[in-house]
Amino acid sequence: MLASRQQSLSSLRRDAWVEVDLGAIEKNLSIVRSYLNLPETTASDKRTKVMAVVKGDAYGHGAIEVAEVLIAAGADWLGVASVDEGCQLRAAEIKAPVLILSPAPSWALQTVLECNLNLTVTSVSQIKDLQWSASRMGKRGQVNVKVDTGMHRLGASEKDLPSLLEEIDHSANLDLVSIFTHLAKAGDEDATKRQNETFQRCLRIARGARKQPSLVHMASSEATRFFPFTHYDMVRVGIYLYGLEARTVSDRLLPSMSVRGRINHVQDIAAGESAGYNYTWTASSDARLGSI
Repeated sequence: MLASRQQSLSSLRRDAWVEVDLGAIEKNLSIVRSYLNLPETTASDKRTKVMAVVKGDAYGHGAIEVAEVLIAAGADWLGVASVDEGCQLRAAEIKAPVLILSPAPSWALQTVLECNLNLTVTSVSQIKDLQWSASRMGKRGQVNVKVDTGMHRLGASEKDLPSLLEEIDHSANLDLVSIFTHLAKAGDEDATKRQNETFQRCLRIARGARKQPSLVHMASSEATRFFPFTHYDMVRVGIYLYGLEARTVSDRLLPSMSVRGRINHVQDIAAGESAGYNYTWTASSDARLGSI
């Protein structure tokens, strides 16, 4: 794929461009799957699944192209930030399950249902709104309950979780697909264990509900790499797919994006001459400068 991109560079009208290596992204997915310590032959209903996060236009890499490559390479789910991002994938005829990682406004719920998107909910009112829309349209809503286990950014509290689950139990048009949480400090084992303890209490509450979730998920990229106890039924991986690591632990992940530019001017300067605004750099010896 990189080669085909390079072949078209001669047609560019600009002297700077971005190259995306889809092969590197595919390789990074295989590395992430190796963290799960499961053979490729493991039955799909038994192995830990992978949600590939493609929000923000796949972190600027191109959501459609990246999603197609990742699904073909074995990713099970896709994660997006908004209803529009989910609809973009559906418009490209991508059939994989898509989770909107934040609640959607009530006026967008019809679109959520029409595009068969999974929705994150964090309150009883959101569940009631989705049930009303699903009932009116004769469709089933796919609900994913996010609980706050310590990050304090988004999610239902442990004390409020029973009322959410009860509302889902009483909603005839809603299916409880998953329960999940988000890690605040995924590279810190103690902090992650504390959140996992809270999450475990939430899961015990969920086991008492009539509708049971099909999936439980917690791990982000870094937790997937370091803490197997966070894997549960599925891991959500974002930055690792694009070759970025919060801390450098190996040289295995491949960078997937590069910024290129053509040199459009070269000149020689003598030792002692300065260059740039405010002459912030001075040559210690004779030098050749290139402008990009």
